[in-house]
Amino acid sequence: MKNKHLTDSEIQQFAFDKAECKKEVVEHISSCSLCKQRVEAYLLLSTSIKSIPDPALGFDLSNRVMMQFDTTSKKKTLLDYFVYAFIILSITVVGFCIAYFSSVFINWFKGNSTVSMAFLICIALSILMILIIDIMKSHSRKMKMLKF
Repeated sequence: MKNKHLTDSEIQQFAFDKAECKKEVVEHISSCSLCKQRVEAYLLLSTSIKSIPDPALGFDLSNRVMMQFDTTSKKKTLLDYFVYAFIILSITVVGFCIAYFSSVFINWFKGNSTVSMAFLICIALSILMILIIDIMKSHSRKMKMLKF
């Protein structure tokens, strides 16, 4: 008999997969009462765990989860119409600027910077407003999902 006992992984391998164990492990367990007791303890623990019934809920979880989803058709809110109106207004303003200042586009880089700066500011503000409205709409949608 060896003075050194087997590790937990060696004992577990013997208890659950004897075919893959090394010959030395099998010989040690057959001659060592302490390691034999540990193998029996692992087997007892395994059978005890397998005998525990699966937990059952006292209610239907899938119905409760499905009730949380809003399945009704979404109505358009005032914010939706405001977003569409603002996008149309922005496109109209940009189109008007392009049509009105088309003669200036020829001299765009030649020095008439006031008109070009006004045009760029118009575009930048339109994009900024569209992004702000999108963020507000996204935030509103997330808050409705949380029902906050």
